[in-house]
Amino acid sequence: MDFDTAVEARFALEAACVPLACARRRDDNLARMRDEITRQQDESLSDEAFCASDVAFHRALVDATGNPVLAYQLAGAVEAMQPLMNMVTFTARSRARISRKHQRIHLGLTNRDVPEVLANLAEIENYTRRIAAELREARAD
Repeated sequence: MDFDTAVEARFALEAACVPLACARRRDDNLARMRDEITRQQDESLSDEAFCASDVAFHRALVDATGNPVLAYQLAGAVEAMQPLMNMVTFTARSRARISRKHQRIHLGLTNRDVPEVLANLAEIENYTRRIAAELREARAD
């Protein structure tokens, strides 16, 4: 599968969850996300552990929809496509930048602010695409 196709599918599916997640999120969903943000800020965290935390954060967002069928269907997008994206981009991405975006998503979800969550997901998508393109370009040179 083409990387850009996977990125498009993953973020489109995750974005589709945002209105339900904002409406239905519970304190335990927010706590899981907050725990992952705290983990991500640990500079001694290995690349693999950071990537796992990234996946867990986005899985908590999907689970916040409160719809087990939707969460099950989207788990594949988060738990299969996201590790692929992380494998491609982890050497060039800024953990601090990702963590800041996660903080903004968490705040948006806390405030039930759909546009805020969507804007930060879109920024992560664009950042992921840009890093992958830069890495492809560097390999081509």
